[in-house]
Amino acid sequence: MFGADFGNLDVMATSRIGFPQGLALFVAGQAVSAALDRVTKALKPDAALEKDRTRAYYRELKRPVFAPPGWAFGPAWLLNSALLSAAFVRAYNARGVDPEKRSAYLAAQGLHWLLYVAFAPLDFGLRSPLNGALITLLDTVTIGVATRLSLDFDDDVLTALHLTTVAWLGIAAPLSLAIAAWNRDDYWQAGPFAAADPRWVKNEPAPSGGPDAG
Repeated sequence: MFGADFGNLDVMATSRIGFPQGLALFVAGQAVSAALDRVTKALKPDAALEKDRTRAYYRELKRPVFAPPGWAFGPAWLLNSALLSAAFVRAYNARGVDPEKRSAYLAAQGLHWLLYVAFAPLDFGLRSPLNGALITLLDTVTIGVATRLSLDFDDDVLTALHLTTVAWLGIAAPLSLAIAAWNRDDYWQAGPFAAADPRWVKNEPAPSGGPDAG
């Protein structure tokens, strides 16, 4: 799965990328995610009201007591994305690494970015906690694999660049499962699948604006 051939590895071994390419990856991830989310919402009836409805939707979801406030998701994923972009550049430029291991790591990073840009439109855009849980769980596995592969580079800094994302997904994965289990999925017309124990439900309404990524 992660052994994809990333082009000509002989060229990769002698070429280098730097801050501009890392910044481009970071900006592209944010821009594509935001654009897809807007397109999904624009296709809905009464699209002009969709922003307010998204905020109300997140506030109305039954969330577990450990759910971070809605405002925290944006800054958290900006930080995670910046660090993962730096990790991509560092891994690409690493010397003395088995080309197959480098290719596997970069493929895992690529899958993460695809999942990242898909989250907002497929979860909040479609009002689908099931989609959100699936994407979050897949991303948790993907980042876990990428972090494991980073150990093959014998580079402590490279591995450390993954740790904020690992920590965040450690919260986001059980959070997404609880939301999917306790709430109705408008897109799939399914759920809720379990009754929420009031002791575990967060009572405080989330601040305006739902999270931007899983």
